Amino acid sequence: MHRALIVLLGLAALLAEAVALALIADLTGTHIGVGGFFAAHAVASLILGFLVLEVLAERYRRPWQPIVALLAAIAFFVPVLGTIGLVTAVLVVTLLPKASVYRPFANLRPPEYPSAAREGPPQMRMLGLRTSLLDTSLPADVRVKSLVALQNMPPRVAIPILRRLLCDSTDDVRLAAYGIIDAREKRISAAIRDELDRLPTVTEPAARENCLRRLAEEHWELVHSDLAPGDLRRVTIESGLRYLEAALQRADRDTGLWLLKGRFLHAAGDPGGAAQALATAIALGLPESRVLPYLAEIYFDQCRFDDVRRCMNLVAATQRTPRMAPLIRYWAPRTDTA
Repeated sequence: MHRALIVLLGLAALLAEAVALALIADLTGTHIGVGGFFAAHAVASLILGFLVLEVLAERYRRPWQPIVALLAAIAFFVPVLGTIGLVTAVLVVTLLPKASVYRPFANLRPPEYPSAAREGPPQMRMLGLRTSLLDTSLPADVRVKSLVALQNMPPRVAIPILRRLLCDSTDDVRLAAYGIIDAREKRISAAIRDELDRLPTVTEPAARENCLRRLAEEHWELVHSDLAPGDLRRVTIESGLRYLEAALQRADRDTGLWLLKGRFLHAAGDPGGAAQALATAIALGLPESRVLPYLAEIYFDQCRFDDVRRCMNLVAATQRTPRMAPLIRYWAPRTDTA
């Protein structure tokens, strides 16, 4: 159907152009002959414009009005030759076979990755991993493979298990656990050394503040990951607070620094100071929902259980995440009836 339409348009254009040539061949010089030529030639040019539009690729057909006008103008202002050229182009595009295109690439199906639902809930995976690691009756190679999977767990969860494995009777398990702990501690210690080496050379205020902030954050990572046990934990907290206070002197309205200070003070055994720092962070614009879990932990250490329940009720209304769900079920009041 499309090819038949092209043929009909081409014949109509040639017929109109032939009429135009017949009229201009009249040598009487009458106005009818000249006017008829221009009219027939204009009709032929317009038909040619639509004819060429039909064979153009889809992406070249919009907007169609200026395209048809341009093609018609070419045929109108170049009599005979313009018509012959456009008709020839249409015939070539329509009748000649299309050249094959070499396509070295092919579409591939995307790889399928195991989904979290297929692997089971994170709590169940962690429980199975902990059981396999602490079960001394399992073969050593199975427990070592479980240790490799443990590296992807959060340090706060993985480090206590790894410390228990340092006393394991199997050499391979004990050495692998020590290697994982040592690698994490060395990575953080190297970051602290780099920042300490850079700190004396930094004079620009913003860059110095960022350097002090990173030092405080890396010290907190040691504390939070339980990589600084015993007296080393106390020294790490004191050093982190010192860098944190220096950063707050330059950015005393930074809510992130106040939140970090609250966590440091709580870890240092100062729940009152921690609560005050978190209140300052909220007053400076930090969303209360980010602070509520830390406040609930502080109130629990102070045995202020009514305040813990109030915080958990607010958490239940704002951030009911899978990790918070067990705490919410325990502290938030039940709404169902037995």
